[in-house]
Amino acid sequence: MELMKNRLRGRILLFFGCLLAAQPAWSQALMAEAKKPEEKKSSASVTARDGSIINGEVVQMTAGELKLATRFNGDVPIKWTEIKALKSEKPIEIHLKDGTVIAGTVEPGPDGSLKIKSAEAAEPVAIKLESVVAINPPAKKAITFKGNVSFGGSASDGNTNTKTASLLGEFEARSELQRFTLRGSTNYAENQGGITQRNSKGSIKYDFFFFKRWYAFASAFFEGDKFQDLNLRTALSGGAGYQIFDRGDFKREVFKELQSYAEFGVAYFDEDFKSSPDQQYVSARWSFKIDWPILPKQVVLFHLHEGYPSLERAEDIYITTEQGVRFTILKNFVATAQVNWRWDNTPSPGFERSDTLYLLTLGYSFEM
Repeated sequence: MELMKNRLRGRILLFFGCLLAAQPAWSQALMAEAKKPEEKKSSASVTARDGSIINGEVVQMTAGELKLATRFNGDVPIKWTEIKALKSEKPIEIHLKDGTVIAGTVEPGPDGSLKIKSAEAAEPVAIKLESVVAINPPAKKAITFKGNVSFGGSASDGNTNTKTASLLGEFEARSELQRFTLRGSTNYAENQGGITQRNSKGSIKYDFFFFKRWYAFASAFFEGDKFQDLNLRTALSGGAGYQIFDRGDFKREVFKELQSYAEFGVAYFDEDFKSSPDQQYVSARWSFKIDWPILPKQVVLFHLHEGYPSLERAEDIYITTEQGVRFTILKNFVATAQVNWRWDNTPSPGFERSDTLYLLTLGYSFEM
């Protein structure tokens, strides 16, 4: 009996000894369990007009669509017009139609508005949902570049000997306040009788935006054409322009890349002829340009024209236009069909007033 008591006593002591030996391990386990972070909660919620509520994290809102990062379904797109209320415990950057940018936390306000608590304002700012154009938009590049270079040509030998070549290019650099544009083209053709076409032109233009749409411009235009008896035509001009449409003005796919401007100013106009007396005068200048990607990155319609009516003699007027369509063939490679037309109301004696050039070219287009 005494032996059994001693064995029981020994087992109890062994049990408690094991507990004491294991104490550091299980205490650390308990402490680690206590320190486990709580399950991450969503910091934002969206209430739709149909009453449904979606929780997640606000990613961004652009082009009328809010992206909400949810725990199980990834990024969920929600049309901004379908949202009744928005709440975000994390600060978000809200852009308004008038250009104002407010950063802060958001909670629903009265009558379907948003109340933004910003560190820059003592009191919450109430705004209407329809006044919001973007939330956390991607950062814009300080300067963007775009342009294209195209070439067209043909050659034949045998009973018919002809050669034609055309080279055209355009380059634009754009920042928030400035725009710089270079354009140029040259055309050449010959047959058995000799050269039948040789002309070149180029322009350089600088725009400074003193308002979002309004800008001041300075430009220089140069042109030479052997078959217009023209050594060099020069137009140096300046004035004001208005950006009628710009990217992002429209939400519909067919219009969202549309860009267009109109300009009006004055110019010094000079024509240096080979055999006729030169002409110089002060003229007005108008210009209109439109680039319309009816299928973004696939099909682009374009038109550009400039007019120089003399302010000294009503009969002196010069107009040049370019219009056509550009198709994407593969990635950045494009095909272009265009018509260039020029009108000189007072040409060198013995020469026609108008010239028309039809072009089919292949080229490369870029944007970065």
